[in-house]
Amino acid sequence: MNRVLDEYFPALEKSVGTVRACEVFGRSRATLHRHRRPRPPVHGPRRPFHHPAELSQHEREQVLAVLDSPRFADKSPGQVWAVLLDEGVYLCSQATMYRLLRERGQNGERRAQAVRPSDQPARTGGRRPQPGVVVGHRAPRGAMQPSGGGRPPPPGRRSDSVKLGAA
Repeated sequence: MNRVLDEYFPALEKSVGTVRACEVFGRSRATLHRHRRPRPPVHGPRRPFHHPAELSQHEREQVLAVLDSPRFADKSPGQVWAVLLDEGVYLCSQATMYRLLRERGQNGERRAQAVRPSDQPARTGGRRPQPGVVVGHRAPRGAMQPSGGGRPPPPGRRSDSVKLGAA
């Protein structure tokens, strides 16, 4: 199909003009001009792009120093940003703070975490669990009843079948 267009298009274009020839063949004029004057290929590496608002290395270090300071060590970047903004200080956006922490591998929990050594078994409180008892869960209804067979008797009543004065 393209060979036919390429073969007959120039002759038709000379006789009826570019606009009418493009309409007859259903070809876009922009495509025609793009094919006639292709851009030369760009060789070599691309130039590095630096956004005009990108932080300098000194500014990055300043933001990270603030985030790592004892005052903000256990705060999220959003909290740090809000506190600094209340004080009239704007270092960078919240997203930039998160990105700088992520680049340094500090994007996890910022508060101090309790760590138990992994080579020691978990403590059970010094007691062994009773057989048939699931630790940390409620026992199924009726599984572990007191030896008396149910609820304790209400006050003023005796639980045994012996009645007073019946002897």
